[in-house]
Amino acid sequence: MKFKKSNNMPIPVKTEADADPVIRNMANRLRLSLKTSSLSPRIIKRVGLRSITDNRTLTLTIRNGEIEISSGISPHTQIFFSGDFSNLSATVRPEKIWRSPIMALRVNRLLTQTLPDWMECAKFFWARSIEIPELSNGLTVICEDDHRRIILGEGNSAIELHGNKQTLQQAFSGSSPISVMVAMGLLKFRGSMRDLAYLSNLGQRVMLGDGHG
Repeated sequence: MKFKKSNNMPIPVKTEADADPVIRNMANRLRLSLKTSSLSPRIIKRVGLRSITDNRTLTLTIRNGEIEISSGISPHTQIFFSGDFSNLSATVRPEKIWRSPIMALRVNRLLTQTLPDWMECAKFFWARSIEIPELSNGLTVICEDDHRRIILGEGNSAIELHGNKQTLQQAFSGSSPISVMVAMGLLKFRGSMRDLAYLSNLGQRVMLGDGHG
């Protein structure tokens, strides 16, 4: 089985080359979490993940400061967690932690890590914008509860996105589709429908991970 390594991360996260969206979404969750936490066990540990919304299962293989994500449960799995794979903000529930309590605690922290500040999420998000040339004019983001703003890109952007800290975190981390959040009134968007479609497509690319749109 071939794995590919994510880029620009202190701890590499690898996925199967033909990984499905669930695996890519989990890889994105770990990449974001690893921005503010660390995990570097000296021995191999395998963590099983069970979805609470369907019958999907994943295995995280952690060794030498790297994480590999594969589908199914490895027969050598030592620790189990269950949760909602599709929601980056959802909590997970540990199972059988008696097998390796310290490692279970570390993995639990990794899987339930608070998302980075919305500005960090926005920069992480915009780093992928090179894949969509139509967004070359940039994006202005305004946070309504801390009154900060950031201009992403170098052009004179006519596109704006307004929200609070939590909704901006969710949008830029790939946790929730931007177009849906706008439709629900969770975000305010200024621009054309085409701009919104491009922005939503970028959000999907972030959610699905490297090299996938």
